[in-house]
Amino acid sequence: MKLMQFYTYFTVVFCLISLSGWSQERNVVNDTLKSESVIIVKSYNPTINDAFKIQSEPSFEDPNKEVKQKTNYRIHSVPVASTFVPKKAKAVEVQKAAQEKSASNFARLAAGNFTNVEAEAFVAIPTDKKSQFTAHLDHQSSQGGIDEVRLDDAFFDTSLKLGFDRFEKRKQFNGQLEIKHQLYNWYGLDEDLNISQDQINQIDPAHSFVDVNLKGRLALDTKNFEGGNFLLRHFRDDFESTENHVAINPNLKFETRQQDLEIQVPVRIEFFQNTFKGDLQDVEQSVFIGGATPNVSINFSGVDIKAGLGVFVGTNKLSKDNKVFVYPELLATYKLFKYDFNMFASVTGGLDQNTYRSASEENLFVAPGIITSPTNRAYDAKVGVNGSFLNTLGFEAYINFKSEEDKALFIPTPNLLGIGTELEGYQYGNSFGFAYADLKTTAFHGSLQFDIDKKYGMALEVDFASYSISRSQEAWYLPELKTALKGYYVFTPQWKASGKLFFTGERKALDPISLSTETLKSYVDLNLQVDYQINKNWSAFVKGKNLANQKYERWLNYPVQTAQGLVGVRYTFDLK
Repeated sequence: MKLMQFYTYFTVVFCLISLSGWSQERNVVNDTLKSESVIIVKSYNPTINDAFKIQSEPSFEDPNKEVKQKTNYRIHSVPVASTFVPKKAKAVEVQKAAQEKSASNFARLAAGNFTNVEAEAFVAIPTDKKSQFTAHLDHQSSQGGIDEVRLDDAFFDTSLKLGFDRFEKRKQFNGQLEIKHQLYNWYGLDEDLNISQDQINQIDPAHSFVDVNLKGRLALDTKNFEGGNFLLRHFRDDFESTENHVAINPNLKFETRQQDLEIQVPVRIEFFQNTFKGDLQDVEQSVFIGGATPNVSINFSGVDIKAGLGVFVGTNKLSKDNKVFVYPELLATYKLFKYDFNMFASVTGGLDQNTYRSASEENLFVAPGIITSPTNRAYDAKVGVNGSFLNTLGFEAYINFKSEEDKALFIPTPNLLGIGTELEGYQYGNSFGFAYADLKTTAFHGSLQFDIDKKYGMALEVDFASYSISRSQEAWYLPELKTALKGYYVFTPQWKASGKLFFTGERKALDPISLSTETLKSYVDLNLQVDYQINKNWSAFVKGKNLANQKYERWLNYPVQTAQGLVGVRYTFDLK
């Protein structure tokens, strides 16, 4: 693991240098201008995505990676209550207060048991008033040490993101180059695997991924072109597997003779290709997806309606399929402005590309050579409500009916022990591949969140689902119940605390040795963090992960690290 240790030491040294190199100054002047409550009621034409800024499934922290929970931003398209009444008054000259400037740049370093190390640094460098460069370094690593694991379970995960942002009145551009290097071990040997200690000592379970991608987004205010986004990605592992992915999504619009009626045309052009090294010959897969979803937005008797139809062509080189897919695109929203309450219904669909990279993001223990084929979401219907109350309490609830053809599910790869040849580290039934099935899902999602004067807040999400499946025994690794409870509390300007509590219900898994169905137990994962602000630049924190101390398995034969504690510091600064 010399390479992994080198990356860990390099990142720690980089962050320590960052911590000692910068300082900042802030001047805060009390504002003498009193605030007033303003009510703004504005009608708008919704998009399909606006109704579902809260995901149908909460983004749970992957305990196997031991990475921080990603922040999911949610926007509720609801009106804001107003109490503003204009009054005639004599103008009074007031002194303009200097706006407090918060430091956007920071460096963070933490360490704990299992030799866990977390390091992060972010720098934003303005080039002028309209543009800036950014750099973000993120690193997590562990030397392992899970009890009863027979193979090395250490890992490291390092990424560097370089970005450029340009903001103008009628044009915005965001671009980002990311370089990511990950190393993990296939440490999940089945306890029933008949293997000697000498054979175990000869297994090299390490595998690594390299992801280099360039993506950007352009927004324009022109007559027929609104901009779009693009993605160029190269992904590879250390088993000579490579993957290339190109996606271009321009957004077009066309005016009609009818006033205030536009035809929006989101276009999708996507090409995906990967190659896996085989024992006899290389396996090459490629998929092309192209099409558009023209739609119009209208208001009918107080109901905002967006209606369209998506038509796509999909070609698959491996299966030699050439098909045309047609999907509905319908969203209806009714707003009760007086009560900040919305009712919505939608029916959509789509062709979702499965890739080696996306599989590794969800399950770090996938094997090279998996079959990647698109999933056809024939329909995805939602009916629900959302809104807010007194600008402090937000809520959302909906029922979801979804039908997916060729849904990718994780199953173990075959155990090849005893075939008489030298095996790779993933060929002992300790890695995962894809099995495709037809899946129909009926689900309920509910969420509730509140925030009081930015001093304390809480968010609760509940997801329940039932599955009807064909072409497979079970809906592998899909739980029926998931909940997430997150909150924070600011005790004083110096002290604050935050926490996350996750519950995941039972899942079905396929045993790689007996090929029987196993039931993975439900689990609770509790994470807490306490921060202390030492001064305007420095803060210290203590973080606890999996404080319920459960040795649960997210994937069969892959127990996670039990209770973990980390102590760290954070330094914020401004560049002059």
